[in-house]
Amino acid sequence: MLMNAMLRGSRAVILLLALCGELNAAETISVSSIWLASDGLTHRDRISAFLDVPAVAGPRPAIIMMHGCGGLLTGRGQPQKKYRHWAERFQRAGFATLAVDSFTGRNIREICTGKEKLPASRARTADARAALVILQAEPRIDPKQIGLIGWSNGGRVVLHLLDRPQPAEGSFRFAVGFYANALVVSGPERTRPFLPSIPLLLLSGEADDWTPARNVLSLQAATRRAGGDFTVHLFPQAHHSFDSIGAEIRYRPDVRNASKPGGCCGATIGYNAAATLTAEGVMMAWINKILRQN
Repeated sequence: MLMNAMLRGSRAVILLLALCGELNAAETISVSSIWLASDGLTHRDRISAFLDVPAVAGPRPAIIMMHGCGGLLTGRGQPQKKYRHWAERFQRAGFATLAVDSFTGRNIREICTGKEKLPASRARTADARAALVILQAEPRIDPKQIGLIGWSNGGRVVLHLLDRPQPAEGSFRFAVGFYANALVVSGPERTRPFLPSIPLLLLSGEADDWTPARNVLSLQAATRRAGGDFTVHLFPQAHHSFDSIGAEIRYRPDVRNASKPGGCCGATIGYNAAATLTAEGVMMAWINKILRQN
């Protein structure tokens, strides 16, 4: 089914190009492709987003998923196992999911090494805002129950978005950051505190040497001193990307690392099954508690 709809928001103009209405084995509807023209960028970018809506009655809560620096897709053009895992978990709980691909339409493969760049504070926050506008106009989605979850560089998107006032025409209900770099909204150069205006949960591994948990705790302490708060949960012996299903723990010497002197280089990544299972329980309980609140 081909459908065109022009939607306008304060941060982006989006053209919904296609919505495939074929039911798959999980009885969901997918996939969306969108045009996006972001404030501050010099050209229009065509980005893809995978939309899955549980086939149940009534408007559903939804989660917008923002991938990390390695991108959303595999070399074969399919969502990576980590993002498939979480999308399926959310859908089993009754949530629609919209997984945004910020890279493919811009001809970017990865930004972990710094060879290619895409500003999380501008382009990717505009992608997330555009995704929110799309879902708020979707009749199967409850426009007041849309959350944002980001992994690593996608966690930067979460922090940057919450570091600015939420627009009057609509905001996210909650936000979650997996192993987000807290330094992007903290540090001696800051002239104002980080005071998120919506509920925020940050999940970090205690063994993370790429986006260290100590920076998250320092940010939380500074936020509390300024009269705000957010929730933090740490996972023992967990490295960066601890929820990358089946990934061997290894050291990547080629990635940029802002937590090291000079911002270079190297970080340890890999799967931790216990941390992933605990994160699932912690996050779902926290989200459900938030959604039950008025």
